Amino acid sequence: MKRSLIRILWMACVAWTLTLNAGAANREEQELLAQLNGRLQTWSYVTTVLTVVILVAIILLIWIYRKQLRVNNQMTEENAQLERHIEEMKEEDKSVDNTLSHVKEEHIGYVLSLCSNYITKMEEYRKNVARKLKTNQVDELRKMVESTDRIQAELREFYHHFDEIFLHIYPNFVDDFNALLRPEERITLKEGEPLTTELRIYALVRLGITDSVKIAEFLHCSPQTVYNNRLKTRNKALIPKEDFAGTVKTLGKQSS
Repeated sequence: MKRSLIRILWMACVAWTLTLNAGAANREEQELLAQLNGRLQTWSYVTTVLTVVILVAIILLIWIYRKQLRVNNQMTEENAQLERHIEEMKEEDKSVDNTLSHVKEEHIGYVLSLCSNYITKMEEYRKNVARKLKTNQVDELRKMVESTDRIQAELREFYHHFDEIFLHIYPNFVDDFNALLRPEERITLKEGEPLTTELRIYALVRLGITDSVKIAEFLHCSPQTVYNNRLKTRNKALIPKEDFAGTVKTLGKQSS
């Protein structure tokens, strides 16, 4: 009886011990599972964040690539346009050079011809004076020297040639000049009519002769006359007076 009781107690102790051990094992398993679950959640969070970052990085790289591609294409197109413009400018430069060369050759020959004609006239005048001296025609010589008719005729012919050459180089000058003036003050030339003194003054300005004294010497008048004429013209202008001479320097396209 005692042995049976002792065995029962021993078995109860063993069962209780096993129960305790099983409970402890379950708690350890639960704690281990909880740790694993926490780690899994952490890795899941990290993986999600990394995935989002990678996706954002990929999207950003694609956007940068496409933008760079557009910029490159735009630059390529602009470079192509620039090259076309450069080629066009080269062709225009060649055309302008050829035109200027032609104009220079044409008018150099014209001016040389004028100089030759004046030399011939001077030689004829000298011979005429010599003949009158030989025949003692002093009164005739005095009349020739005192008269200004010949000088005025030569000046008119000289200005006529100047007007022709200038308008041949700048055929639009009169229209462009009139565009700077008020409508009621614009100058109208008849066909074949030479430039007026006002237009001739500013034709010289267009050629770079801006000093009134030099213009007066060219036109055989007083500097005050030139100054008054220029002031009168500036008062007719649509643009500011101080800009008038500078604007005139840019007028007129050269003939081709």
